[in-house]
Amino acid sequence: KNTLQSSFYTHLNHPIDEQKRGEILSCLNLDNIPSIKKVQWALTLRECNIRALPTNEIAMEETNNYQFNRFQVTKINPGEALAVIHSSPHGGWYFVASYFIKGWIESQDIALTNDKELVMDFCKAIPFVIYTGNYGYLYYDKELTRFALKVRMGTRFPLIEEGKGYFCVRMPFKSKEGHLSFTEGYLAKDSCINIGYLSFTQENIAKLAFELKGEEYGWGGMFEGRDCSRFIFDIFKCMDVLLPRNSTSQSKAGFSSIDLANLSVKQKERVIIERGIPFATLLSLPGHIMLYLGKEQDRAYIIHSLWAYEERVFFKDRQRKVARVVVSDLYLGKGSKKGSLLERLSTMVFLVRR
Repeated sequence: KNTLQSSFYTHLNHPIDEQKRGEILSCLNLDNIPSIKKVQWALTLRECNIRALPTNEIAMEETNNYQFNRFQVTKINPGEALAVIHSSPHGGWYFVASYFIKGWIESQDIALTNDKELVMDFCKAIPFVIYTGNYGYLYYDKELTRFALKVRMGTRFPLIEEGKGYFCVRMPFKSKEGHLSFTEGYLAKDSCINIGYLSFTQENIAKLAFELKGEEYGWGGMFEGRDCSRFIFDIFKCMDVLLPRNSTSQSKAGFSSIDLANLSVKQKERVIIERGIPFATLLSLPGHIMLYLGKEQDRAYIIHSLWAYEERVFFKDRQRKVARVVVSDLYLGKGSKKGSLLERLSTMVFLVRR
């Protein structure tokens, strides 16, 4: 509800007025929340949106800033378990919680059940396959001609059979009665499918990170892209390392951390190089998180999904749009009023015991 207190613009570049606020608030169905609520369970049927509010309207802080929709929380993979807590008045939206996020999801994107074990059995099934590429495709037939849905890095399905050129997996669908059921799906057998989780090694982390190098930035997973924290989230999910979804929470995860906020630029880089563990160290600053790669000629290098940085040109700051996953040093933004990544760096997080 507090999300509507800010001044936002709609997809038509119009301010969200009181009428629109009222329409969205009515969909929250706040007057019909029982004191005791029986939780239902669900699986997602496809990659879909989790929203801050039950609406497909967008909320921009500036006009024409379509890349950043503040109502978008995240994309969520197919086959993810959800606790269904509340619904909009006419059942078009459900308020749900997963292990890493909560928010509103359209009812068409999930299949409901009262049987928690049915959902848990799907999510814990062994053997299973996990998709380790950027994006792939699931089909309804072993000839791989009838498209079912797209899958992104970190998507997991129970394995039924390994055939010649394909993996047959179990996928959720909604029965005619509207309940959770299951059918068979088929994935092409290629290097992007792994039976079971990948081992937590620097080599595997590097392979996954560079698989996404050059892929587009997408706030909250929009436009089939990844923001900085989703980039980190997807990589480590393939190894059963379940990190939080947003960068602030990720900066508090891990086994230990070092506070860099009060160090000088030289001290920060020295600490990173001397104590950082390549591919197992996260570097964070307010609103952004990065994966440490190692050093080259006494400079620390990172890989991250970056929207833009400020650059000083002829005594004036200009925004340099990047909008993709890139490898860089920590000096992007040097000389600008905002400062370089290194100047703004606040925390170093270790994902392994040191």
